[in-house]
Amino acid sequence: MRTVEEAIKDYKHICWYPSAGRDFRPLLFISDWYYRKNNVPRDIGQKLPDLFILSDVSGLPAFYRYEYRYNRENFCKPGFVLFDDRTHEHSTKITVMSFEELCNLGLSFNEDLSLRNENSLYNSSWLMQVEVESKISGVITKYKSAILYVTVQNEAFANEFLIPDKVKVEYQVLIRYGEGFGGANVKPTWILLAYEDLGIKYVVSNDRYVEWAETEETDKARPSFEKLYSIDGVQWSDYGEVGWYKVR
Repeated sequence: MRTVEEAIKDYKHICWYPSAGRDFRPLLFISDWYYRKNNVPRDIGQKLPDLFILSDVSGLPAFYRYEYRYNRENFCKPGFVLFDDRTHEHSTKITVMSFEELCNLGLSFNEDLSLRNENSLYNSSWLMQVEVESKISGVITKYKSAILYVTVQNEAFANEFLIPDKVKVEYQVLIRYGEGFGGANVKPTWILLAYEDLGIKYVVSNDRYVEWAETEETDKARPSFEKLYSIDGVQWSDYGEVGWYKVR
């Protein structure tokens, strides 16, 4: 059984989505397919994520209760549909191609930082190779991607794993974080203010989180954000406009 460090060492462009739950939309919204289809601005030579790290204190099986309880042997095995979101004009289906359970992460749990209790899945981690099938305005494409799903508190994952191990998360996603949605008991501003330690270059976020990071008192270097693109909240979070930002 490999460690998380061993599993991710071959990936060069990582996106982290804390408090993700079962929301796999970043695999669509931060993809070459989506950027080209919607003319999302990008830098010359900019590489899009080859690995999406999703963290949540509840753990992936918690969001697939029926499937995990009654069909554990086949849960997340090849052919398992992780995500199937369909509207009249758009759809995204994500199917597992291969699945690997990794070693226990061994990170701490702080009760003061969470609205959820520590559970038996805490510190579990799974690496999945997936196929994404997306339709935008009637045009369909398929592409491959990779997901690392970790059952941890976001603070422990950042402060005890990502930063000490110098794992750079070039892309940061913050959607409906905290305030009872993802189980967090704090605002996500601390992540954006740690942009230098985490190596964050691009952010996809509800606009309010970026506004908080721009105004919150801090002793750290404050990032500035250049807005590149946006969509209304209905397309993703129902929690206000979502923006694509470059961090400066």
